[in-house]
Amino acid sequence: MSDDRLSTAVTKKLSELLEGAYPVARNSLIYAEVVTGEFNYLGVAELRDVLDHIKRAVSTSDEEEALKYIEAANEHIRRCAVESVQRAATKTFFDALKVVRYPHWMYKVLLHDVPDKKRIRDLRMTAMEKIASGRSHKSDKSQWIISLKDFETAIDSCFEIIDMCPSKNQIRFQAFSIICGIITIVSLVVAIVCLI
Repeated sequence: MSDDRLSTAVTKKLSELLEGAYPVARNSLIYAEVVTGEFNYLGVAELRDVLDHIKRAVSTSDEEEALKYIEAANEHIRRCAVESVQRAATKTFFDALKVVRYPHWMYKVLLHDVPDKKRIRDLRMTAMEKIASGRSHKSDKSQWIISLKDFETAIDSCFEIIDMCPSKNQIRFQAFSIICGIITIVSLVVAIVCLI
C-alpha cells in the first residue's frame, strides 16, 4: 500500500500465499524440470506473473484491489504448479509408450528379459487414469494439490514401466553386440576353413 503499511487482511493473504502455495509451486516446478530434464520456461513465466501481482498488491492503497491482485497471484501459482507437473507427466507417459513398442520376440532374440505384459498394461492404465484425473481437477482451486499428486503418481507409474524395459540405446547396443559376435564367429570359421 502506498503508506508502506499493509492491512491485516492483505498481510494474512500474502503470508498464506508465500508460505503455503508458493513452496508447493516452486517444488512442483523443480520436480517437473528434473523429470523432463528441461528448463520449464512456462512455469517460470507464471512465477514472474506472481511477482508482478504481488508488486501491484503492495503498491496500492486500496485493500480490496490488493486482495484481488493477491488472488490473481494465487491463480498464477496454481497454474505454475499444475501445468508444470502435467507437462512432465504427459511427456513421461509418451516416453514410456515408446519403450514398450518392441515385440516380445525382439527381447528374446536380444537376450533380454521379456517385460510382464499385464504389469505394463496395469501401470499404463494407472498413468492414463491419473493424468485424466489430474487434468479434471487442476482448474478447481480447492483440489489442485490433489491434481499434483495424481500427476506424480502417473509419473511414478511411467518410470516403473521405463525401468522394466530396456531403452532404445540398450536394444541397439545389444543388437550391435550380437551382430559383431556373429561376424567374429563367421570370420573365425572362414579363417579356419581357409587354413585347412
